[in-house]
Amino acid sequence: MKPVGISIDMRSTSLFIGLFCATLCWAQPANQSGIAHVAFRVASLEATRAFYNKLGFDQFSEMKRGDQTTEAFLKVNDHQFIELYPQTDASRPLGLMHVCYESHDLESLHAEYVKRGLAVSDVRKAGAGNLLMVMKDPEGQVIEYTQYMPGSRHFEDRGKHLGEKRVAQIMVGATSVARDVPAMRSFYLDKLGFGNINTGDSARLRMPGDSGQEVDLVAAGADVKSGVEFGVADLGRTAETLRGFGLAVTLTPANRPTMLTVADPDGVVVSFVKAVLPDAAGQDYFVNWPSGMSPAELGKRVAAHFVTSPHQDPRRIIYPEVCTWYGALTFARLSGDQELLDSLIKRFDPLLLPENAGLIQRTPHVDFSIFGAVPLQIYLENKDKKYFDMGIWFADRQWENPRPDGLTQETRFWIDDMYMETLVQVQAFRATGDAKYLDRSSLEMVAYLDKLQMPSGLFYHEPEVKYYWGRGNGWVAAGMTELLRSLPPDHPRRARILEGYRKMMKALVDSQGADGMWRQLIDRSDSWPETSSTGMFTFALITGVKNGWLDAATYGPVARRAWLALAGYVDQNADVTSICTGTNKLDDLDYYLARPRRTGDFHGQAPVLWAASALLR
Repeated sequence: MKPVGISIDMRSTSLFIGLFCATLCWAQPANQSGIAHVAFRVASLEATRAFYNKLGFDQFSEMKRGDQTTEAFLKVNDHQFIELYPQTDASRPLGLMHVCYESHDLESLHAEYVKRGLAVSDVRKAGAGNLLMVMKDPEGQVIEYTQYMPGSRHFEDRGKHLGEKRVAQIMVGATSVARDVPAMRSFYLDKLGFGNINTGDSARLRMPGDSGQEVDLVAAGADVKSGVEFGVADLGRTAETLRGFGLAVTLTPANRPTMLTVADPDGVVVSFVKAVLPDAAGQDYFVNWPSGMSPAELGKRVAAHFVTSPHQDPRRIIYPEVCTWYGALTFARLSGDQELLDSLIKRFDPLLLPENAGLIQRTPHVDFSIFGAVPLQIYLENKDKKYFDMGIWFADRQWENPRPDGLTQETRFWIDDMYMETLVQVQAFRATGDAKYLDRSSLEMVAYLDKLQMPSGLFYHEPEVKYYWGRGNGWVAAGMTELLRSLPPDHPRRARILEGYRKMMKALVDSQGADGMWRQLIDRSDSWPETSSTGMFTFALITGVKNGWLDAATYGPVARRAWLALAGYVDQNADVTSICTGTNKLDDLDYYLARPRRTGDFHGQAPVLWAASALLR
């Protein structure tokens, strides 16, 4: 289960649904996925439940004591819920009781918070079957964290109780009342790792991680109420719908509203802000797979095969193996397969021994520097510093003596570099939250785009080699995709990279074969279907559709056809077939057309795992 990420400015502008990684002094920015639920104490469960039912949020579960309902759970989407608790003690205030945040690795988050000196409960399994940990803020309000687990009530309800007439499909924030806003702001910033959005009497705080969701803290007062915020695509239509329910709608500002508010029966402020939502239909392209072709099935086969595979080059670890390792690790995490994850780390651990140091190439070169992406991914999974230290060395060494234009000395303007030179930097950002790594990788990417992208949207293998080699273009597509996944919407180079990405994706739609594959030379239908490039393009397209970067109706069918075609090239041994062998540059058409085709080469195994991860992400 993985929610859509958002970045938001709830008071002045539209929401952009994408992936946002805040720049924080926060060692694990990707460990929180967003708001899981808001819990309200209500005067009348029946009245408040009816109010939210009117908004289209169905109840999916409730807890009872005898004939009395003690808790009601209403569903916003598969990751977000509203919990209602009847008031049983008149001295306890109505309104927000707590916010619960989702984490994909609660044990690691617990360890980080303990390290920060927070009094946080042990992680335990809660009654619904999910993992839970709890703490209190300085004013005594509960803060919860959960990790959805297979078999839990929430996990098993995926795809159900999603009201067709929901007025909104995503929760984007919550508002909490505080007696001392400055002190609470400091707690959220210094202890919980939130990002500061504003200054003033109230506090707007962005969650750590890539959700972009917010918590607002407002000063307590006689008429001040807590609240919940939702994202919608069309404020005008939402206002009409709310008025049709007989609700009094407040527009802010009145002349050109960027926010609508209504009140629930207890006066809780229910707000709606404009959001550019991913096309829900786009997700439908990535379900209902034929037997054996689902990402879970195919990814598991390919990843498990990698665990038992020898090093492709017995003398050294180079980029194809690194890329496959990285893909297998992300697949293991996203599929929730701890045994697979452990085996992938066990495969790596001999490289930590002095006698195997020669397998790790430390010569400055794009083919070797990318190695750091794997130990950084392992660190993101288990927070063991020895993996961090190994990986960050490669990221920092890559830029230790940059060129006068700020680019790495490894720059050579081969299109392969657009993945090789940027991935380890992006991974370093994911592990540290330090924006310098995104600045480096985005600078490199824009320089390559400006120099190498052709009017067609595609890329020559090298400026003097005027052939649209499939896998070379695949590295470009995958590199831009990985960077866009982590590049904040307000980063000064994001728009340029997104422009280049979309231009390339359009060219790929136009060049996909009727069989769903792309060719060894993309623009030549007489060249053979090639799997490594197809896998890389599939990864880029799936990610773009799921994150709203690409129009789902146009690109969703293309991505689905590509995945199904690619799955057909995985043989009974979990080896991918029809993979172009390693290819140097040469200005010779026959050289590219006659390249040998290999089976089981890591150049082709890796993109299958990237694409499977994208489908699960």
